[in-house]
Amino acid sequence: MRASILISRLQYLIKIHGDQETLLDVGPDGVLTIGEVDVDAEDTGIIIWAGGAE
Repeated sequence: MRASILISRLQYLIKIHGDQETLLDVGPDGVLTIGEVDVDAEDTGIIIWAGGAE
């Protein structure tokens, strides 16, 4: 997913539902908070790193 699409989707959700905690669905282990968002070391894409368990 392109960053512009992600941002657009998040802006829409904030407008409809308000500013809420954003979580990563990691499968059977549950959801995680987002720890950091940055460009990867090779500058090829944006990475969303997981934080701790919710």
